Amino acid sequence: MQRASKSDEEPSPKSSRARVLVVDNREQVRRDLQRGLEAEGYEVIVAHGIGEALRKDAVRLAKKTRPHVAIVDLRLDDDHDTSDTSGLKLLEELRKRSKAVGLIVYSAYLNPTVDRAINEYGAKWVDKGDAPSDLKVEVGKLATQACAARRPFKVSWPKQWDKEHTVRKLFRDNTPASLLDDVIAQLFQPRRRVWVHQIEDQETPSAAPVSRGRSLVIRVQPNPNATHKVVKVSSAERVRREASNYQRYIRDRMPGQFHTRLEDTCTFWDVGASVYTFLGDDELARLHTFRNFYAAEEDAARLLAPIGFCQRLWGRIYPPRRDAALPIYRQYEKLLDLRNNLERLRAHPVETPLAAGLSNPLQCCYAGHAPLPVGCGLRQVIHGDFHADNLFTDGERLWLVDFERTGYGPVYADFCELEIDVVTRLLPSTVPGERFLQMAQQLVRVDEPIKSSDDDPAVHKAMAFIHGLRKLAFQTTDKPYPHDYQWGLLCDALFVAGMRPPAHAASEQAMQRERAWLYASVICTNLDQTQSPEAVAHETT
Repeated sequence: MQRASKSDEEPSPKSSRARVLVVDNREQVRRDLQRGLEAEGYEVIVAHGIGEALRKDAVRLAKKTRPHVAIVDLRLDDDHDTSDTSGLKLLEELRKRSKAVGLIVYSAYLNPTVDRAINEYGAKWVDKGDAPSDLKVEVGKLATQACAARRPFKVSWPKQWDKEHTVRKLFRDNTPASLLDDVIAQLFQPRRRVWVHQIEDQETPSAAPVSRGRSLVIRVQPNPNATHKVVKVSSAERVRREASNYQRYIRDRMPGQFHTRLEDTCTFWDVGASVYTFLGDDELARLHTFRNFYAAEEDAARLLAPIGFCQRLWGRIYPPRRDAALPIYRQYEKLLDLRNNLERLRAHPVETPLAAGLSNPLQCCYAGHAPLPVGCGLRQVIHGDFHADNLFTDGERLWLVDFERTGYGPVYADFCELEIDVVTRLLPSTVPGERFLQMAQQLVRVDEPIKSSDDDPAVHKAMAFIHGLRKLAFQTTDKPYPHDYQWGLLCDALFVAGMRPPAHAASEQAMQRERAWLYASVICTNLDQTQSPEAVAHETT
């Protein structure tokens, strides 16, 4: 067995040079390409083997090294078999994994069928009989498009941000920080420089660049005089889901001039990015995330104004509809992918003495402990990730980003998520645990008016806001369904309590997870005390 050279393996994750993957079934061709491309300054990764073994090695190396360009032979099985187009299968797999990777078919065997497939995958063709310089020119063009370091391009990040730290928070692995520059470069071609800003100009206690460990939301300025764009960087899988859901449920459906348009998306191996335009707003700098708007505004009525605007807008085009009866918990389990969080809670429970004497909320969600409620059966298109970092406001209107979970879901789901976000994350950390427990016990009876005479302004504001939020939620249905709302709160609280924080952010989320668990315990205790046989139905599936 031949010993692979260092360049056969993979480049250093710290490297920002353009990476080229070479896939050919002939050893001499691999060596010639490697030698010639390394002389041009590329980092070359060479796949080894023949046929299926070669394809598997290529996919393994592509996932590990994240190349900017892949050069693929058409006949990976047998050069003498005229029907062998096995390289096309590899092209298809590489394109599915990365929208932005440059693909080159390097072969002397072109025919109309192959030509159509190459065009379908957005690949280029270079004949093996052409001069070596022709291949180098094509590699250079594609590398320039995919690799920020390969062209005169600069991303100016805020000086206080650590890109390495941001990437670790987002991806929790060895993803190189240079991939952030690459996806920005791919989205903003043919610019020479772009400026990245935090989503709001002013420094606030809540100005955390990574939201819930899932995404980085930033403002990007293509040139000093251009309108800022909102960009979300996240995993490629999430960006693909968002693009699909936006096309299906949002595009060309929103009435009026005040809403969000998803302009473009890009996926480059692990990393993806979405670009948004906020229609109806000329100066993005005037907008605030709802998280910071909530922190700065003391009047609950003013806080509710943009939520009411959004509720009226979506209600006009997505009226609730009654679907086949499905237990509420099962609906939220699907929406939130809740099972993984519950298993995490079982393995690593949240410890808080304040929950002593309260029901264990995990038991509410497993058949055998108690009947699972069917609920009202009303569903509508929801945003699906309606927390304060995904909402932008000018104080009157609301613009949303991140449509990954957009689709039909429980009618109160967005309202419940925002309520949980308020009580677990937006409520200041200065509110002591005992007072939080008292507040939760006052809020748990969804069908009763909320009365707050609390002398703590933060608690008073939260309770007044939640009172108004529930009124808006119940306006979306023919009558209030408090049982559905209560179960929505329970499921979302368990989702937050079961979130897996990265090691470096565990302390930041400890209070949020503790509050979520405590809120879920209070809700479950109330359900155990008040749930009647008439209000629920046994799960039949």
